[in-house]
Amino acid sequence: MDVARFLKATSNGQFFLSHCFKADPEVLDDDWNQMIKSQPFSDTLTDSEAASHKRSQKKLYKCPMCSKTFQHNTALQRHITCHTGERPFDCAECGKTFRQKGSLHIHMRKHTGEKPFSCLVCGKNFTQSGTLAAHMRIHTGEKPFSCSVCKKRYNERGTLVRHMRVHTGEKPFTCSLCGKRFSEKGNLNKHKRIHTGEKPFSCSLCEKKFSLFSHLKNHKCPGKKSSEAAELQPQLQCPNVTEQKH
Repeated sequence: MDVARFLKATSNGQFFLSHCFKADPEVLDDDWNQMIKSQPFSDTLTDSEAASHKRSQKKLYKCPMCSKTFQHNTALQRHITCHTGERPFDCAECGKTFRQKGSLHIHMRKHTGEKPFSCLVCGKNFTQSGTLAAHMRIHTGEKPFSCSVCKKRYNERGTLVRHMRVHTGEKPFTCSLCGKRFSEKGNLNKHKRIHTGEKPFSCSLCEKKFSLFSHLKNHKCPGKKSSEAAELQPQLQCPNVTEQKH
């Protein structure tokens, strides 16, 4: 299969949506929607159809707060919640709230285990189309996100954002208990265990607990030596010697 050709075909949103996902674009995540919107369909339309499509793209609805314009009023109303902070859609399972119904729809897959987006190359399934799009770059080797400082390239935008903090020194994650700042949320979560005393990693032999997985890996368990000795003991006996009965 020509994966690069597949991705090119999907970038205009038609083949990808109608033949692979059979999904309403409203329920697709923002990353993939942005990819679809950025690609004109003129290469698949006649001149008259392309002209009609272009006219339909006129943005008529303007946000009174930031002046951003939208083609449909419903899109404007969704956008306004960015300013108001309104999150009217809540998850019945965990109570998490969302600004858009589509975001709640995607979130619910965490509870249901549904993974409707499947890689046509390796068969791996995903909960979001954007995650599948990022995964496809593993097969193609594509790295479209480039660091403007050192030119290092990445296959995911989020990885580039984290990398840029190396250059900017930005540390957006702050410990609410001691004020220490971190460049990555994962490092903040590890740090918090100092305050909470949480030790989620435990040795299966001696049951000693650790706050970091790296500490568990470096753990010198005394039970491991005795376990290895017990396994080795039968091998030390001579196979030709049998127990004498008196």
